[in-house]
Amino acid sequence: MRTAPLVLLLTGCLAISACVYFNTFYNAKKSFREAEKERRKHEETYADWAFDRTGPELQQRRSPQADQLYDKAVRKASKVLDEYKESDLVDDAMFLIGRAYYWRGEYLNAQESFRDLETFFPSSPYFDQARYWRARCLEEQRIDDQAQSLYRVLLDEAEEKIAVQAGLHLAEMAHDREDYVAAMREYRATLEAFPKSAVRAQLWLRLGEALMALEDPARLDEALAAFDEVLKAGPSEDQKYRARLNSGRTLYAMGAEDEALATYVSLLDEGGFRRFEGRTRLLIGEWYQGRHLLDEALSEYERVRNDFPQTPSASMALYRIGLLRLQEYGEMELGRDYLEESTRESPGAQGVLLAQEMLGHMRRLEQIQRQIYRADSLYADSLGAVQGPLLWQ
Repeated sequence: MRTAPLVLLLTGCLAISACVYFNTFYNAKKSFREAEKERRKHEETYADWAFDRTGPELQQRRSPQADQLYDKAVRKASKVLDEYKESDLVDDAMFLIGRAYYWRGEYLNAQESFRDLETFFPSSPYFDQARYWRARCLEEQRIDDQAQSLYRVLLDEAEEKIAVQAGLHLAEMAHDREDYVAAMREYRATLEAFPKSAVRAQLWLRLGEALMALEDPARLDEALAAFDEVLKAGPSEDQKYRARLNSGRTLYAMGAEDEALATYVSLLDEGGFRRFEGRTRLLIGEWYQGRHLLDEALSEYERVRNDFPQTPSASMALYRIGLLRLQEYGEMELGRDYLEESTRESPGAQGVLLAQEMLGHMRRLEQIQRQIYRADSLYADSLGAVQGPLLWQ
């Protein structure tokens, strides 16, 4: 009769222990979800500029709040590894820790966590996902050969959801090193292998952008066709906007300038694209500038500056105004004022980087002018010194 209470006691202890480690991991997941939400919110601020692939300072910026939440998730999940080594949530904890480290930019720690999961839990449902994230860590560390090898293994062996992401990353790596022909080949191969994948809209979008990057007039029709495919592939609002915007840019490059303008204006009429309005108006300003309608171009740029302060669009608008004032009107001081204002508008944005570069050129030019003036003055003085005695003779 005494056995039953003992069994009940042991069962109760085990249940409490299981409850404790489950709650510990639950809290880690909660912090991780909050971090993901904060990260995505932060990234959306620059979503309309992400496809320029410029401004590395901007691309690498992370949300401090998200970093803190990821750190909190790591600490909580680590308790599962330290205190509940025999629990069935150890691989879950490793996978969460690895991703949290990744988004904090701690790629070596992330890589170690994913490798441990692969080594000790080869039957885990997270096994292929861990390999995929480890490849991303290698990619971020510029260990390209190993990253590409692992992506190709996943492309052949993993389930479609992971394999298609591996194919996309292979293409993006080629795109980033400006090997657009190789990038196009990878985008097309992935589309052919997984024609109905959830990321096919992104694949078509990036294929079109690679075709545009070639700057080959003979390939612009292909780019336009790729952007049309994006719209048929169930795109997100972000992808839909970019496809239509790039269609306008392609039409402009093809010489169909009026059609390009009509495309830009149509984007302004749709409320769903409000957060991209600054970018769209910049392209309208560029259209006017290309036709030397400078007053209209300046008007569009000023509107962006006033309506979307402290954004990447505003910094680019100020940069373009400054450049116009310098190059078309010869207004050096006013141009400089606009460029300096651009550098204060949205730290790290493309417009800021371009304005800083132009201000650097202006400073160097002024230094050269001062040196020339000084040399000219010294030369004049030397002539006077030589001629003086000669005149007295």
